[in-house]
Amino acid sequence: MRFKVQGTRGIGLISGTNDSSIVSKRSVERNGYAIKSVEHQFFRHFVKKPVRRAPLINLGYFIRMRAIERAVDQVLPGKFQSEKT
Repeated sequence: MRFKVQGTRGIGLISGTNDSSIVSKRSVERNGYAIKSVEHQFFRHFVKKPVRRAPLINLGYFIRMRAIERAVDQVLPGKFQSEKT
């Protein structure tokens, strides 16, 4: 499916959605959901000023991130196991 964006306003709306998503993922990192250490906080490089999100939003993003991680582990078994232990 293709989306046709006309003008710069549509592009700004799409960028805003992406920015909001990255800020939410950073909030999950900052609150320690399944993050081992500061070295594993990848989203801090994309968010200048962290924003605290509601616990339900953090939980939703955490569940989504964990589901993707498990799906990748099923497709590529054993490839990243040494990093998780």
